[in-house]
Amino acid sequence: TGIVIAPILIAQEVLVLLPARGAAGVVGSSARICALALFVAAYLVGRILLMTPPGEPLSWGAASLADSLLIRKAENPLLFLESRLAWWLSVGWIQAVYTALLLAPSSLCIEYFSLVRWRAEKRKHSGRRVCS
Repeated sequence: TGIVIAPILIAQEVLVLLPARGAAGVVGSSARICALALFVAAYLVGRILLMTPPGEPLSWGAASLADSLLIRKAENPLLFLESRLAWWLSVGWIQAVYTALLLAPSSLCIEYFSLVRWRAEKRKHSGRRVCS
């Protein structure tokens, strides 16, 4: 979600930008870090206010998406699995598929298939054997 960017920006400010600017950049870095902290606090308060069901006390637990009607089974089927084993197997399968795509992304790019076909056609017309 968008909330992830705030800690990344804070870490960049502290670890990269502040050392590069030295003592002269302390005031600016402090102001940016305070602004990011205020953004995170406003986001959390807004989320609690918007996500807590009517009649429930305001709390982070009441604002959880696990019990919210905002998420349907079609959007996140893993949330609705009854068995932890089924959840772990499903998550493992998803990770395996994405790892395979990371290592061999042949099905992601049409240009890859065009190049393979072009090379096969070139070999075919040049008299060289085409591997199948």
